[in-house]
Amino acid sequence: MSNVNSSGLGNFIKQARKKRGLTQEQLCFGLCDISTLSRIERGITTPQNYLRNAILERLGYYFERERESFWESGSPELTRHKRIMSIAVAQKDITMMEKLVAELENEKEFKNGIGLQFLQNSKVAVSIFKESEYERFDFDETLKLLYEAISVTIPNFDRSKIREYMLTGEEMRSINLLCGIYYRQNDYENALDVIVALKDNIEKHCVNLHDISMYYSTILSNVADLHFQLKQYDKCISASEMCRNFCVEHYEYGKVPELLYMLGQCFFETGKLEEAKNVLYDAYHVSRAFCRQEYFEDIANYYFETFGCKINLHNAICKRPTEYETEHVKEYQKEYETDDGTGERINRLLAVTRNDTVTAKELMQRLKLSSKSNFTYRYLRPAIEAGLIEMTIPDNPRSRRQKYRAT
Repeated sequence: MSNVNSSGLGNFIKQARKKRGLTQEQLCFGLCDISTLSRIERGITTPQNYLRNAILERLGYYFERERESFWESGSPELTRHKRIMSIAVAQKDITMMEKLVAELENEKEFKNGIGLQFLQNSKVAVSIFKESEYERFDFDETLKLLYEAISVTIPNFDRSKIREYMLTGEEMRSINLLCGIYYRQNDYENALDVIVALKDNIEKHCVNLHDISMYYSTILSNVADLHFQLKQYDKCISASEMCRNFCVEHYEYGKVPELLYMLGQCFFETGKLEEAKNVLYDAYHVSRAFCRQEYFEDIANYYFETFGCKINLHNAICKRPTEYETEHVKEYQKEYETDDGTGERINRLLAVTRNDTVTAKELMQRLKLSSKSNFTYRYLRPAIEAGLIEMTIPDNPRSRRQKYRAT
């Protein structure tokens, strides 16, 4: 494992903190004491991965773009469990979520601090997603647990100040879950208030939205959905189009089918029938391209009930190409068809890496991928975080001579 450049990291944190006009107390509040941050900034102490990442996140540097300069190969337990939980949440796999929570409750790393916050957030996620005819959603208890989670690093958390907080990734997750709690209770107004405040916070503090494109596009999609639930159709159209444009620009195509479906319904509700038909055509087309059966069947039924006729795939769609017919869509379509998850993508990457030491370009060619963003964030980074792929020049991740090999 390579060593982090302590003085370089410390100086970066110090300069970024001063640039944002923050005191040491403001930056480290709830994460560590001032003396610890002072030693980090002077290069005397090398922070553990979770603390380093939390500090950089509060400064607006999420994921890899800036903090990769201080990257360590290998993956701490907290990072690994975060990835597993995020996959379980995305798939709404309650069994996996509950199993992970049970395992973590006995681990020392999750008894306090950021580890405890992650564990409590995970319990909240289980409560929100779990549906059973035998168990009633306990709004008050879930909300109490959520506030306990936030208070681990933001004591006296004030919902009205969400826009002003300097948030770590886990604190963002807490606030997003707060929205989820209100949504689960059908309190869409409070849910919308929370998610819009979080969106504004991200736009204000995040250095580069592309670094959190998957997360930010989810926030935008949630904003649109809540406007739809409140029957604020004009606002939903505006939010949906904003999210759609962001998704296309940053290759987050997975959300496009549901966005188009919602957009088509909004156009119909506001009397824009031709726009509704066109968008629903696109929604149906893209849903089929991604093999999203749950969407294209719903879209077909909605279209028939609304307009009294079926969507004619051959005559109406195939002769009218959509803006989503790109190489990037075809690449993502292939992954949807093969039902690849993160683990499967890592296995494919390891298979083509073999015992070679190769460049990123060579790996992309072997995988037959054209999108560098797709390769980096869906293949390479997860493999590095899992400790299965390592860089030949770990102290300079952006080096032109950078190559990769299996560990």
